[in-house]
Amino acid sequence: REQAGYHEHEEGYEQTRQRFEIHLDSLKKTGEGERLDDFLSACMAVKEARREFAEAVAEGGFEPGSGEYSVLESNLKITLNDIETAHPQIYGAVLSYLDKIREPYENTLKLLGQETQSRALAWSVAGRVGRFIEPVLRPMGFDWRIGTALIGAFAAKEVFVAQMGIVFSVGDDDEGADALRKKLRRAYTPLVAFCVMLFTLISTPCMATVAVTKRESNSWKWALLQLGGLTVLAFILTALVFQTGRLLGLG
Repeated sequence: REQAGYHEHEEGYEQTRQRFEIHLDSLKKTGEGERLDDFLSACMAVKEARREFAEAVAEGGFEPGSGEYSVLESNLKITLNDIETAHPQIYGAVLSYLDKIREPYENTLKLLGQETQSRALAWSVAGRVGRFIEPVLRPMGFDWRIGTALIGAFAAKEVFVAQMGIVFSVGDDDEGADALRKKLRRAYTPLVAFCVMLFTLISTPCMATVAVTKRESNSWKWALLQLGGLTVLAFILTALVFQTGRLLGLG
């Protein structure tokens, strides 16, 4: 627990790691420690075998049922059988720990971390601004969550998706992307999704583009005109499309 408070580059990490190693070595010298060491070794061996199998399947692009996949699966079973032979008394406990305890525990920690990040964003400056401007965004079908993501997207438009992932408490891996798609489908209609794309397409470019416009024109007038003019144009067109779509029963 103490070690978790540090990252590798931070002061105190190495000292904490050394204390952890000393405590672990002391524990290993006891009878219970020997069993713990055996348990940890078996866990590492099973995790490594599974990791190598998953990497080989992903690297080769092998589908379940194919000959190559069957060979790799057979090799995995042989390796796991060897581990079971080396650790017969604790092998079942190792599998239970890895499959029924460790993974759900880590998933719960990951979910709590995502929810904490989501709450932090909701009450950050961007989140508060998003809630404040929500009445202005409603004619386009947007809520404060979309507004918050749009504020972040001003730095770079590709940040919009990542911001939505934080708001909806999902990760940035493949599983997180799938979870975000499902949550977005439940929260918004296809009409709103189209309006988001329309607004981001027409509205002001990212901050860097505005800065380049100012530098090239040597005037803030054109940069601010680009910033405000395109945003207003995007608002008018998006609101028109959304309201028309609602009248037509599209969302």
